[in-house]
Amino acid sequence: MTARLPHCRPKGDGRLAMRLIEDLGLQSTTLTASPSSNTRYLWYQGRLQRLPSSLLTALTSPLTRSVPWSVLVKDVLSAPAPTTAQDQSLHEFMSRHYGRQVADVLVDAMMSGIYAGDVRQLSARSVLPALWRLDKEHGSTLLGGVRSWLRARAGAQASSAAAIRTSGSGSHNVRGNDGGAAQQSVQRGGGRFPDDVPPTTESAFVRRAGKASSVSFIGGMRTLIQALQKSCTEAGARIQLRTELECILPSHGGERGVRCRFRSADGSTRLEEVEHL
Repeated sequence: MTARLPHCRPKGDGRLAMRLIEDLGLQSTTLTASPSSNTRYLWYQGRLQRLPSSLLTALTSPLTRSVPWSVLVKDVLSAPAPTTAQDQSLHEFMSRHYGRQVADVLVDAMMSGIYAGDVRQLSARSVLPALWRLDKEHGSTLLGGVRSWLRARAGAQASSAAAIRTSGSGSHNVRGNDGGAAQQSVQRGGGRFPDDVPPTTESAFVRRAGKASSVSFIGGMRTLIQALQKSCTEAGARIQLRTELECILPSHGGERGVRCRFRSADGSTRLEEVEHL
């Protein structure tokens, strides 16, 4: 049985992944999920119930309406997992933070559908690594998430301010279409997009597909791997399989590049000069 449906979710800014797909010439074989796929349902109390997508719908949804607000307090007051704890079942982890009802109704149904496994056997550390990390660092996943968001926002604002100060020296006047002078700032290396390509120059494919919740290809996800392999090989790269990189050493005489020691599957080792790694 095969499924020709998008099932891979781009991490971070999806437009960056779509630009790679476009560079590889895979636009015509790319499948993107319909926006309607963001609406999910759960069979509960004898009928399909729509999963909440906002705080307002969470207040009225039969799935969460019966969940006491004390579960939020339960998470906030949660103590961090013991430093010796290596892992925990997903059901136990969610019960500890949000209560048994949430684990039994919401988590069990959703995660069983995704992983086709028992939440009492699934690893919390593997399935929800971000929440596991917040639990270890803060105890409360809610407070930890807020603190992480605040740190990220402060870092982004600091980077933006630094970029503005840096770009000040790169400003120059250009002549606009109307004959008047227009001020234009040039910033190198600090943009959000590779090669400093602003969003306005992106193709319609990148703008449209970059918003998709998940993507795939007509020939499956191997299409992307095969295209990457072909592109790298045509550029002169040599792809080594079943090879372990043991160490990286400086080149002799301070030359450009590094020396890498590789170990093959048969146990043999070799030292090679590599210009790009």
